[in-house]
Amino acid sequence: EVRRRRKTLEEEEKEAQLLDKPSYGTLNVFADETGKTEQFVIVAGVWMLNEQVASRIQRDFINWSRNKEEQGIKIPKEFHFKDLSNRNDQELQLYKEFFNLIISNGEMIGFKTVGVNKTKVNRIPISDLIIKIYYQFIKLGVNHEIESNRIQLPKKINLTKDEEGESALVLETIKQNLADNFKLHHGDELIMDQLISMPSHEHLFLQFADLFVAALNRSYNNPGNNNKDKLAQYILDTIKIKEIKYSASQIEADVEESIEEIDHSVVIIFD
Repeated sequence: EVRRRRKTLEEEEKEAQLLDKPSYGTLNVFADETGKTEQFVIVAGVWMLNEQVASRIQRDFINWSRNKEEQGIKIPKEFHFKDLSNRNDQELQLYKEFFNLIISNGEMIGFKTVGVNKTKVNRIPISDLIIKIYYQFIKLGVNHEIESNRIQLPKKINLTKDEEGESALVLETIKQNLADNFKLHHGDELIMDQLISMPSHEHLFLQFADLFVAALNRSYNNPGNNNKDKLAQYILDTIKIKEIKYSASQIEADVEESIEEIDHSVVIIFD
């Protein structure tokens, strides 16, 4: 009788705990990295603040691609910044139109960047620096969206990054560091749910992230005057990117300065 009563109490407690758990919305982040051999190492990405906007963009891409093909214009299998011809103006226009697909649905989209002047943090190996940048990229990006009231907790975060040959240990380290930080500052209201990597040609939003991070790399590391630079300038002008600077030494710190006055596009540079 005692065992039966205990079992009933346990089942009731489990049901009560499930009922008390909040309903988590999902924040999907698509990111890429660049500049490992340059002065500025950069992580940048596209933040989808609700799941409906992603469906709209995918629908718009399908319709746009169909219209282009009906006009006899071939759509690339992947929109990759490095594949853009420096002499083909029609291709440049196609890349601009592709990026416009995400801008036209921009009310619930964020563009976030964290860059570090590598020459000022020489004592940190590049693999460790990438981990630290991803940590700041997600942590500061979440704080920005909360402070600007574009998202409300509770939330779970899924981070999908372009595959760069990183080990499972690197991915798990980034994920665990973020999970620990969220637990400390937000309790159970913010959960680091998934962190996966895949080739950019397998996901439309990784291609948007590729164009965005490459535009930043062009601006900070390799400025010039050809089609790639024209596309880079177009992207950065279109999203109205704003820059915030910290000391390079703060890349290892929990920076908490408010950046709520900036809307959806921000570059945080540790220099």
